[in-house]
Amino acid sequence: MPNLPLNPEPFMVNGIPVVSTRDIADHFNKRHDDILKKIKTLDVPEDFRLRNFAESSYINGQNKEQPAYNLTRDGFTILVMGFTGKKAMAWKVKYIEAFNMMEKELTRSQKAIPKNDQKTLTASLPSDRRPLREAVDRWVRTKFAGFQITNNHFRASWRELNEFMEVDSVKDIPRENLRYALEYVEEQIEIWGGKTTAALPAVKDEKPKGDAVTKVLAESDDLTLDVCLQGAKLALLRRLYNADSEERKVLFPAYDAVLDAEKFVLEREVNHAR
Repeated sequence: MPNLPLNPEPFMVNGIPVVSTRDIADHFNKRHDDILKKIKTLDVPEDFRLRNFAESSYINGQNKEQPAYNLTRDGFTILVMGFTGKKAMAWKVKYIEAFNMMEKELTRSQKAIPKNDQKTLTASLPSDRRPLREAVDRWVRTKFAGFQITNNHFRASWRELNEFMEVDSVKDIPRENLRYALEYVEEQIEIWGGKTTAALPAVKDEKPKGDAVTKVLAESDDLTLDVCLQGAKLALLRRLYNADSEERKVLFPAYDAVLDAEKFVLEREVNHAR
């Protein structure tokens, strides 16, 4: 694929970050039909399969509909577990980091948005939506800085915004709700521009020390460490969804520390594979 992104691009389906088997096949240099066969032969419980391997489709070059799957983070992890080699490990790290970034976005964008179908709301005009379009343009160029940006990057970002606003098109966002869409996009610009830490409330002495975490990881040979980190991250995510502002001041730094620890473990595995 000539325009294949250099980094994975998870997208939202029903509020859950997923990746396509087509991208996985391209990035891991596998035949797509082989990926589909592997998914069908995975020995996993049926309820796990239904939650993490969603059937999808695409139109090929002959204008025919072809099967595909959208995989959650857990589905991706199970699928690529047996992929070996330096390049495969490097792509595993990239995918995990992409899922981490998407999960950060989710936890930091849990805001109450007025319903778009209220009779008191008025339709927005193209002139009303101009600031939002300019912001989305900055978002795309920030998120994909260093890449050859195509229309697909813009379409993916607009699709993500529409799903967040629960509309089919930006034209369906009422004038009164445009400010919520703009706030979301500005948050994404900060996140992808590396300014997320500055945007969080400062909490003195609450953030776990990075050096201490690194030291513990460097001295540990526990093969279940990655599982422990995954459990800690999921527990923090569930708590963040319902936390008040004061509790989030403590939980956000803790969540960031777990992500840093997970990244350290993955980088250590890459170094050991060399």
